[in-house]
Amino acid sequence: MKEKKIKIAIVSDAIYPYNKGGKEKRIFELSTRLARSGFDVHIYCMKWWKENVNQKIENNVHLHAISKYYPLYSGKRRSITQAILFAVSCLRLLKEDFDIIEVDHMPHFVLFSTKIVTLLKRKNFM
Repeated sequence: MKEKKIKIAIVSDAIYPYNKGGKEKRIFELSTRLARSGFDVHIYCMKWWKENVNQKIENNVHLHAISKYYPLYSGKRRSITQAILFAVSCLRLLKEDFDIIEVDHMPHFVLFSTKIVTLLKRKNFM
């Protein structure tokens, strides 16, 4: 009998290589290494890619667009509107199945909605 892979959900509004920053590179390295180690890795993010699909696989990692793309910055500052809209979109994770979830903490609003998801689903929150 084949053993079920542990499904890891990673939540971040921005992902590498579509946006190049420290957190994006960290998530890329973490997710691709976990996938190579045999985990079923899914990243839930904004829709950064041009293809007319909301899901795709890159480097053995499943990418899911749970919101449309919203600009990260308003002028020189991070956009509060983007942060709130993405955080609300994270409630869509109630429909997803996962064993553990890791949530990017910047911007902070996403922590509140994903915490609600994990409490309702009785899943681990990291």
